[in-house]
Amino acid sequence: MVKQEDKNKKQGCDSSEGFDDVTRQILGLDEPKPKPKKPVFYFSDAGLVIPIWAVLTLEKSIDWKEKPQTHAVYGIVINRGMEPSQSCPIGEKSMWYEKEDVRDQKFETMIREMDSSAFKVIKL
Repeated sequence: MVKQEDKNKKQGCDSSEGFDDVTRQILGLDEPKPKPKKPVFYFSDAGLVIPIWAVLTLEKSIDWKEKPQTHAVYGIVINRGMEPSQSCPIGEKSMWYEKEDVRDQKFETMIREMDSSAFKVIKL
């Protein structure tokens, strides 16, 4: 015995074909499917939103500030050295933090999100 679902797949039919308009409405088949959400990084402290697909390079950085006294600041740099173009719509962007552990936590969160939603991250 062949299941109806298997039969429809073999025939290339949509599983909702063959229903009248009332049945389609009751089953919710007449409503358009929602578009999948596109993941973005939102840096609330910088007011910056970057689509994950626009991140071509991602790296940690350190810089030194001299005022009020000399101290290190820790950064995440996206697309270092890149200018906005058709292949790289988001040029270089950087976010700076006073504490290394805050930067590291945000960086690891970005890597996890990239791995789960857009990229296959291979840790070395």
